[in-house]
Amino acid sequence: MLTFFSKRKIEIISGLIFIIMFFLLGYLLINPEDFFARDDGVITMSHARNFVDHGFIGVSPSGERVLGFSAPLQFIIYTIVYFITRINPFVYTIFQTVICTFFLGYIFSKFFKDAKFGLIYSVVCAFSLTRIFTFLGWHASGMENALVHVFFIWVVYILYNFVKKNKINYYYSIVIFLATIVRFDSIYHIAPLLIIFSIYWVIRNKNIKALKFSLLVGAVWVLFMLSNYLYFGSILPHTAAEQNIDVGVNIKKILSLDFNYLKSSWVLIVNIIKKTGLLLVPVFLILTVLFDKKPIKKETRFIYIICFSLFVTGALNPLIFGMTRIDPARTVTFLSVIVMLFVCFVIKEMNFRKVIPHTIIVSILVCIAMGLYSLAFPVYYLGYSTSMFETTRNTFLSAAEENDIHRATVSNPDLGIVSWYKQFNIVDLGGLGSPLITYIKADERMILFYFDYMAPDLVEVHGHWSKRYSFLLNSDLFKQLYMPITEVSYYKDNPKQPEGIWIRKDMMISSMSNERLFYDKLKNNLSLENIEQEFKLLQESDSKNSAYISRTIYKFIPELKAQKLFNGTIDIFENYNASEFDNYLLNSSKKAAAWKPIAKLFNDYETP
Repeated sequence: MLTFFSKRKIEIISGLIFIIMFFLLGYLLINPEDFFARDDGVITMSHARNFVDHGFIGVSPSGERVLGFSAPLQFIIYTIVYFITRINPFVYTIFQTVICTFFLGYIFSKFFKDAKFGLIYSVVCAFSLTRIFTFLGWHASGMENALVHVFFIWVVYILYNFVKKNKINYYYSIVIFLATIVRFDSIYHIAPLLIIFSIYWVIRNKNIKALKFSLLVGAVWVLFMLSNYLYFGSILPHTAAEQNIDVGVNIKKILSLDFNYLKSSWVLIVNIIKKTGLLLVPVFLILTVLFDKKPIKKETRFIYIICFSLFVTGALNPLIFGMTRIDPARTVTFLSVIVMLFVCFVIKEMNFRKVIPHTIIVSILVCIAMGLYSLAFPVYYLGYSTSMFETTRNTFLSAAEENDIHRATVSNPDLGIVSWYKQFNIVDLGGLGSPLITYIKADERMILFYFDYMAPDLVEVHGHWSKRYSFLLNSDLFKQLYMPITEVSYYKDNPKQPEGIWIRKDMMISSMSNERLFYDKLKNNLSLENIEQEFKLLQESDSKNSAYISRTIYKFIPELKAQKLFNGTIDIFENYNASEFDNYLLNSSKKAAAWKPIAKLFNDYETP
């Protein structure tokens, strides 16, 4: 153990420098409400908890399978950590931030370990990153950014070390594969690095070892994406569809020189350049030309090439993927780390690099420049704090308890903290956790699906979502079926955009609806006999719509599975010719893309 610490003394000190500076000069001086534990990060953790607690990847305890997150690696890590510790998202966010900050400093120092006073570069980097709030805030947001920062600079170091030592270690293909899944779009940034590495190696070493290494990473990535398809029925996460991200369409717009698209993308590119510190790059390019007259080492030249590859793919991210949700720079905050790596290499490789005072002077000037930068681009609210939605969750919970609704089906546009506790089944108006919300097109058909079939027990809408769903909120069916349990306000004082929380009258404790009576019966005695009896009563009535039966049973699916009654329930539904919607609700946790036939059913429906 002592040998380990003595050999890695510089790296460990650097990691501690990063932690101390990030917290003392950064997080402790900022209102946590501006950056800590964003609700979108909890969405990933909600999927992971669902997998551990209920045996499938999704957000609702009763179903369905859904890929409503963009960060596979964080999902995997949190699944393991939650399985062992049952850690909540807030504590996990703190641990993720601290651990990733340490390893960011640890890896960064390895580039400069052989340099005189190499820790100076760690201090410059750590201080500068505390001045770039877009980086600093998202690093501690509880989203995948902290992992992106660590794995991307780790990939750069691995490839740099291969070139420096002229030796490839195939075990590190695991690290680079993990970097490709730190986000689903990470392959867009990592693949060019592997291509550059392979070409560079062939030119210098006249063999294809690097190409084999890169193909190994690519093969594992392809297998991972295939496993996604087999499990979810889709290669890409549902977030892409909900946010209208279509890479093929975007590339066509670029190739056809679509002026409006290029213009809107340029605005986003400029935003990224400003927020991530890319403005430093041209300044240090000039310094390189002026001061670095000696031949550049092969590994330094390789670092410059790798950095520029990431600068290009990062800055052009909006051209390929369009507008990033919440913050245009959110998915490319790693650029700040790469910028500082480039800056520190330029300082190190200048002609006066052996003259310590000059190196210190330039480092101080960089820190002063970054201090001024932070004044030009101050702290801003990153959006979607979990505290915003704790009130919604607590109101849902109180209403469900007051009306004795077990595992109420709730519907609101913010999925994270509301779904993480697994107290409810979710109809996600944000679309990430409910593909049918995205794929059922016409308003009339959505109304039919939403009120006649899913019929959530509780509904909450706020902000711009009230505009998106005004057709639901202002429909006659909504006014007939729901009543407010909070004061109704109006977004931007527009009477067509109501905000508030509503409860479905048929599920209130005083209701005598068939659904409420069946629910009470089943809650008191969860038995196959009660389920079959309800189907017999339905057959004797004028109505043939069994949706209320499947909705009610949907609330109790985890209990039915625990009591070994679920297969018997499926048999009853088959005996009574269950509808496609019934089959969807009961089997959506077991089938890939269970929503597809239901979306087709509603989209093909001819409205009167």
